[in-house]
Amino acid sequence: MEIINYKDINLSSMKSAIIQGTKSSVYINDNECYKILDGLYNDEKKQLLKKFYDMDGIDIENILFPKKIILDNEMLVGYTMDYFPQSINLNDYFTKNRFIDINDIFVATKKVSKILRKAHENRIILQDFSFDNILIDDNKNIKICDIDGCFYNEIKGPCISMIMHHYCNIFPDDYFILNENFDNQSLLLSMLCIIYHKMILKINDYDTLSDKINTLKSIRTIVSSLLKNSKTKVPYLDEIINDNDHFIIDRNKQVSFKKRLMRDYSIY
Repeated sequence: MEIINYKDINLSSMKSAIIQGTKSSVYINDNECYKILDGLYNDEKKQLLKKFYDMDGIDIENILFPKKIILDNEMLVGYTMDYFPQSINLNDYFTKNRFIDINDIFVATKKVSKILRKAHENRIILQDFSFDNILIDDNKNIKICDIDGCFYNEIKGPCISMIMHHYCNIFPDDYFILNENFDNQSLLLSMLCIIYHKMILKINDYDTLSDKINTLKSIRTIVSSLLKNSKTKVPYLDEIINDNDHFIIDRNKQVSFKKRLMRDYSIY
């Protein structure tokens, strides 16, 4: 893996990316993104550097792996990855318009699930994994970013996704295992969150749409179990998504009148 000296980089000459990490700063330089890990402790950086070396050589289509690592006196500062132009994360993509066909959400989720399979085949658990770090461009191409947050060769990432953090809080006495099922649970919960415009914590909330959409109807038993038992086995979603499902979601009907009024007022 190629190494760049941090002192040789001029970040001020680069454009700050619209999408920023929770513990990092991201810059764009031509066809490369520079991710500076300014929110990690030194021991976390040491572990991440080892993980990057261990992962060197793994190449999975549609996952943005590190291309070059940035060091300062042998300490990891950040890394570069390919720039994915004209892209936003799936959460923003599926909430920017009032009306959305649920089929678009299912098609995107199915693509993500197939990429996830490839990661698991290479013993990578994405761990910090949700629609926040899955990117989509204008042509509906999809790439997974923030691979530094993965679990590989017994080295964990520094955090889990916000959606899994909320889910884990439902079962405070349970011990969660970082494995393939953890990622599948995260993807399912992320998909449901974007469909319903909120995190589904009660089966009654799920049932507001489940009878109208074949995919949701077919996985109701899984969702019901997941809300009661953190060990629920969730299959890869590309196995269970119905390609023929269509249903138009009206985002305004999913937002309270008060919140909608505040949102619309903020535009002016």
